Amino acid sequence: MWATEWANPSLSAIYMTKNSAGSAKKALTKKLKSAISTPRKHAPLAQLDRASDYGSEGREFESSAARHFTNIDPVDLDRKQDRGFMQEALVEASAAARLGEVPVGAVVVKDGEIIGRGHNLRETSNDPTTHAEMIAIRQAAETLGSWRLIGCTLYVTLEPCVMCMGAIILARIPRLVFGCRDPRVGAVGSVFDFSRDERFNHRVAVTEGVLDQECSDLLSGFFRRLRAAKKQRRQQAVEDPADDSSE
Repeated sequence: MWATEWANPSLSAIYMTKNSAGSAKKALTKKLKSAISTPRKHAPLAQLDRASDYGSEGREFESSAARHFTNIDPVDLDRKQDRGFMQEALVEASAAARLGEVPVGAVVVKDGEIIGRGHNLRETSNDPTTHAEMIAIRQAAETLGSWRLIGCTLYVTLEPCVMCMGAIILARIPRLVFGCRDPRVGAVGSVFDFSRDERFNHRVAVTEGVLDQECSDLLSGFFRRLRAAKKQRRQQAVEDPADDSSE
């Protein structure tokens, strides 16, 4: 057979072609193994990340890092800026505390500028809807001349309640940043999670924990002073019942 192949020029050519292809394949395999075993410190993410579901969902290649950051912060990735605007929300919260209100503050930001501010005024106004977020949203809508707060971020020191999350969704606010959680009535994961509820026609991207300690300390300090004041009033009432009855 071998003699026949070499004697026949066409068969010889076919053999040589197959042999060359086999050698080329072996050389390519060796080159690929070498490339895989050699770390590439400066390779682009698209080269380093080989997502297992590439093409399975009919989408273009997307690095996991890109998906990660997009899911968390679709509007603004700057953590330093987040802290700066949360400081502004804390200023509003401090203003509420000075009025004897629960210290919660909020600001609405668009294109790097504050377009709405608010702090809790429920006790002062005797209006249960005057939460910090509601006031900031109203002011922002007035500033823009539109109820659709597209492209805005709302910063608030405390996890929003059901009412405020409803307003955030209805205002089409795409991003929410809050400081500390509210385990009693929080509607962004603590009790409910309206930000991910698929029954709504709007999703809210959430970043939590920005200056959470500062936000938590402000609230804890307020309620600690409130409890101390109540205790002092009770003690005074026991020591001087006449003053208590006159009230």
